Amino acid sequence: MCDFTNEERKALTATRSITRDEQGREVLVGLTERETIRYMGYVRRGRSGLKAEREMHKHLEEKHEYARIEAIGIEHTLEMRNPPWA
Repeated sequence: MCDFTNEERKALTATRSITRDEQGREVLVGLTERETIRYMGYVRRGRSGLKAEREMHKHLEEKHEYARIEAIGIEHTLEMRNPPWA
């Protein structure tokens, strides 16, 4: 399980980056629990000298950001008062 600090949770909530999975565990939007643990481990350690680790982090970051932006767009659409298609 990924235990977010209060500071991490606050920042991630503000950017709509955190959610709960089917089992109720806090995860990063678009990532599994395992991926979230790997992502946060990398972030907490700082940059790595290992190319494979940097590439994995980049992949997870892209996956997370794509899902986060998509979720924000869906949320925005649902909140529209007069959507153009209505």
